Amino acid sequence: MFCTRCGSNNPPSAQYCRVCGTPVAGRTVGDQTSEFAGQRSRVRPSMLKLVGTGNSFHYYVKALLNYANFNGRARRSEFWYFALFNVLITMGVAILGLVTRLDALPSLYCLAVIVPGIAAAVRRMHDVGKSGWYVLIPIYNLILGFTEGERGTNRYGLDPKKEVNRQAAETAGRG
Repeated sequence: MFCTRCGSNNPPSAQYCRVCGTPVAGRTVGDQTSEFAGQRSRVRPSMLKLVGTGNSFHYYVKALLNYANFNGRARRSEFWYFALFNVLITMGVAILGLVTRLDALPSLYCLAVIVPGIAAAVRRMHDVGKSGWYVLIPIYNLILGFTEGERGTNRYGLDPKKEVNRQAAETAGRG
């Protein structure tokens, strides 16, 4: 079964996607539609192969490709690497805007990444077992952002850290 959010292939008995933690119950394998208004996958594994999975920039690209996914869980590294690259790219775009005298360029970039940023923050709150609305609490959301996620499955999906370790073991076993 293919996940409607990230496009990963999951076993037929899976309740949650093993990559992003999205529920996969009610899936139809043939046409890749789901019970969630026929949403189609945005992130395909082939898209992520372009940047690789062994580097930190992978998390930035993953968040952009998974731009409107407010379901599932995000590891600390996924959230903070996205934040880091977002700041670095914003500074680069601001410098480029100054050099080219396109003053609106940084604003356009910030508008383009606001939804992926909010979605990544909501998934990060889900990883620590909190509702996405906790993003709106100024200091507490930073504390939760640095807190280790809940171990095992919680009501928002599978443990993303456990899934990464399992996938690494499978990959090492094949080689």
